[in-house]
Amino acid sequence: MKLLFDIGTKKELNAASHVLLIETGENHFAFAIAGYDDKLVKRVGYFLNETDDDDFISSLRQQYPFLNNQYFKKVNSCYLPDTLLLPAKFFKADDVQKIYEAVYGKGQQSLVSEPLEAWQVYFLYRQSAIFHNHPTDFLHAFAVTLKSVNDLQAENLLVDFKTDRFSVVAIREGKLLAAQIYSYTTGEDVLYWLLKICRQFSFSLQSVYVELGGLIEKNSAMYELLHQYFHTIHFSGTNGMKLAPELTEYPEHFFSSLYKLVSCVL
Repeated sequence: MKLLFDIGTKKELNAASHVLLIETGENHFAFAIAGYDDKLVKRVGYFLNETDDDDFISSLRQQYPFLNNQYFKKVNSCYLPDTLLLPAKFFKADDVQKIYEAVYGKGQQSLVSEPLEAWQVYFLYRQSAIFHNHPTDFLHAFAVTLKSVNDLQAENLLVDFKTDRFSVVAIREGKLLAAQIYSYTTGEDVLYWLLKICRQFSFSLQSVYVELGGLIEKNSAMYELLHQYFHTIHFSGTNGMKLAPELTEYPEHFFSSLYKLVSCVL
């Protein structure tokens, strides 16, 4: 595992009065520790999995014993690309396996059907062995995004960047249209998918509200490229969470997916 960030207090915290929020993807692991009572985010970490180790979390827990503490609550956000959105009106428990396998094929992992009643949708995805070996409460990353949205405009693209993947949630007039995770190498890769989504749903490049979060720098080449096409770009914030002083030295949007997860739990 490669450490990208470990920001905030390193002193021992009373785990019983704190929550541990985890985001796990195929190639990354991130965490935030927040006080349950004071709702203060006190530590954030971000790692890349650069090995073929399917259970890289075990290695992390050996290296960082505080991850094993008995926190007031532990919640894992699953950042998994092979996810199918199924409108609730079409959901039948006996059919979901067949529907999912028609799109993504058969697999050994168990299939999860995660409902999100407020949006009248189910997320179907295979739960990685990682989550079975390290059980916590869990939510799909898309559910975290949708549970924490504020001030939606008529047309919205909510985008979150990791080092080699990015997620997009498309919403129009309060209706979820699409949610997907893509791989990328260059800014052109990102632009291609965003423009394709806009064409598919007839979004106006002049008025669509684009929110950027995650590992993208303001005024970077990526940002400048996107700004050539999209006229209304904003960066994610803390979602109302308070931050330890060390965290305020970093752009708020860098860890916005973790802050959103904290807001869902607290």
